[in-house]
Amino acid sequence: PPVDIMTPRFYADWWSQIFEWAPHLDLIAPQDSMGAQGNSFANVSSFLGELAAGSRRMNRRVFSNVELFEVWPRDCQWTPEKGICKGRHPAPFARVKQQMANEAALVDELIAWEWHSCLSPYGTTNASAQLYQQYRAYVGR
Repeated sequence: PPVDIMTPRFYADWWSQIFEWAPHLDLIAPQDSMGAQGNSFANVSSFLGELAAGSRRMNRRVFSNVELFEVWPRDCQWTPEKGICKGRHPAPFARVKQQMANEAALVDELIAWEWHSCLSPYGTTNASAQLYQQYRAYVGR
């Protein structure tokens, strides 16, 4: 129910309280949850923007973990009965590029977990190596 969902501001205030209780916790790196949870760009901007502002008020850094994958097969939909979709596949580079632009404006650093199935020249699929080459060309290396 909507009453049980944290608002972006409540989320930031919650983390501010954690920072107060844990003074040596110097940064957080939340996942953007666009890979499997289906967050929208607007949702990520709202929550991450509030979280970054709250982190800075507490003199902490904030990173964003850009999810490089999508659910696989693409038509898999979460349901209470089935739970989450287990398959993963490299996300289209256009989405990854848009994620990086959306999130870089809000946080101190971008990171991404790398799985051989998502962004690797030695990946388990050709799609993984292809996404790696697109990313590499984009960053100019």
